[in-house]
Amino acid sequence: MSKTGRGISEFVKKMDIALILLCVGLSAFGVAVIFSATHNSSNRHAIVQCLGIGIGVIAMIFISLIDYEALLKLWKVFVPVCVLLMVLTYIWGYAPAGTDNKAWLQLPGGLLLQPSELLKLAFIYTLSLHIQIIGEKIKTAKGVLGLVVHAAIPIGLVLLQRDWGSMIIFVFIFLLITFSAGVQLRYFAMAFGAATVSIPLLWAYVLKTYQKKRILAVYFPELDPDYDYIYQQVMGKLSIGSGGFFGTGWLNGPRTQASLVPEQRNDFIIAALGEEFGFLGCLIVMIILFAILMRILNAAKTSRDIAGKCICVGVFAIVLTQTIINVGMTLSLVPVIGVTLPFFSSGGTSVMVSFISMGMVLGVYNRRERYVFFDKVIR
Repeated sequence: MSKTGRGISEFVKKMDIALILLCVGLSAFGVAVIFSATHNSSNRHAIVQCLGIGIGVIAMIFISLIDYEALLKLWKVFVPVCVLLMVLTYIWGYAPAGTDNKAWLQLPGGLLLQPSELLKLAFIYTLSLHIQIIGEKIKTAKGVLGLVVHAAIPIGLVLLQRDWGSMIIFVFIFLLITFSAGVQLRYFAMAFGAATVSIPLLWAYVLKTYQKKRILAVYFPELDPDYDYIYQQVMGKLSIGSGGFFGTGWLNGPRTQASLVPEQRNDFIIAALGEEFGFLGCLIVMIILFAILMRILNAAKTSRDIAGKCICVGVFAIVLTQTIINVGMTLSLVPVIGVTLPFFSSGGTSVMVSFISMGMVLGVYNRRERYVFFDKVIR
């Protein structure tokens, strides 16, 4: 066997194949549900999803081949690109039907790009690098303040888009990374206190009327007797309940085939899943997502340095937060804020970025013993 062949063989042995199979399997299942939810009107969404998965898998493998320390040093390249794309949404932003958030850019062929998804990954890299650089200063007030200022920039960019779902995910990325890096608990207590105090101001001066009504309708449904603000959630729960334990069968869900649940291919895909594949199908998806989260934490645990650990924890934060919010929206536990289910919901940018984030994790996992693929090949 040639040196290149041996290098590839050794690299594959170090790869977390289980994580790759879990992600690809979940995405394939998602395509089946997306097709069922949309085939009566168009096959386009399923095709775009497959395209996003294909590009994402290639990008995942490519990124996993590169030492993450080299990627950290490239922040001066990818951060300006992400910020520029965000700025373009303020000028030429596109708001899909059902939302007033102009957080997308419309590409040729009718494809959509959501720059905030890419910004999440850039934020994970830059915050991880920041933490590695400051070292023990992370335990000081000055060090923590610097991290807060760092996080305020991407969070502010997302807030200008009025994308509350993405904003919440950015906040949790920051909280989980800084917690895992060793920021002392008193700073989190101070942040929690400040957030609590700011709630009345947020309610009075920031939230729009429809947002307030959407929140109130979830926790006080008697205030919305005509289901003007929780119609989507009510219909979603009816779809899930009608599926029973085993579901009505693929392509056989009456509500799914009639498209009675708005965004059943996207934010409310759990509704279509629950009707046609039942509680069992929902349970399988949750188990796969849990297994993915455990593989990510394993990569964090075996990381060779704090930067690698923070990268994995950041990706863990994205998958965990999006899963909780997406399921919570469908079950009326939280208001609708437009968050997709990782690897499963329709969205080319979303699924592509999900796979890219796994490439970031694999890049850390593969180098837990300072193994560098390109060095092996060259030698």
